[in-house]
Amino acid sequence: MDMIKKKHIKSSRDRGTTKLQLNGSSTSVNIREAELKNGDFPFALLATSPDYKGELLGYSGFVTRQSSLLDVEPTFLELRMLKVDPAYFRNGIGKLLLDHSKTLSRERDKTLIMRPQRPGEIIVEESRIQEYPLTTEQLSEMYQRNGFRKFTSDEVDDLSRKVDEAHLTSSLWFEGIDPETAKMTGVKVYSMTPEEAASLGHIPFEDKLSLMTEILTAEYGHASSLDSNRETHREDVEEHLVIAEG
Repeated sequence: MDMIKKKHIKSSRDRGTTKLQLNGSSTSVNIREAELKNGDFPFALLATSPDYKGELLGYSGFVTRQSSLLDVEPTFLELRMLKVDPAYFRNGIGKLLLDHSKTLSRERDKTLIMRPQRPGEIIVEESRIQEYPLTTEQLSEMYQRNGFRKFTSDEVDDLSRKVDEAHLTSSLWFEGIDPETAKMTGVKVYSMTPEEAASLGHIPFEDKLSLMTEILTAEYGHASSLDSNRETHREDVEEHLVIAEG
């Protein structure tokens, strides 16, 4: 696996070194926490070794936004990707990165979540099997053996409703709702101030739902997309695992 180039790293710090057996030899594996300038992750944990200079053995990448779930629950930190070079599978690098990921989330006073989803749908199957040998179900089982759990039904209800309400708030802003009266202006408002848009958040959820139903019914003759959106939001929450306490 190619090393992340220094020009892409804003800053980094050492998090410790552990001895692992890599391909039959005792090897020092160093974990560094890196703040990145660009790319998919604002920060990541990088696994390297002085015995494998210039080579990235594995990494875990994190995000605090870029998803509706993170937007409604700012205490969440998402482990978006944990990747180990196939040449070093089953040598403990993934477990080491996961342990450091848990510690990092505690240090930042965040709750670690993740979606154990096998990537690579568009990758040639032979390469996909080599790079990502575990199915989504196997990944979910592995992470649950290593300190994660599924959201409870109450947590799913609460989080999916928050996501649904945020979606309705955004939709109503786009449609042109007067936040003072919670009524449609009849004209789409694209220049509402951030303060006005934020005040939409104070409209009760049931009223937002009623307003959006009126808009969709008037435009399309039905409001079935609301049910579809709600199911999508719920499925998104259910696909995630959350770190178990204790």
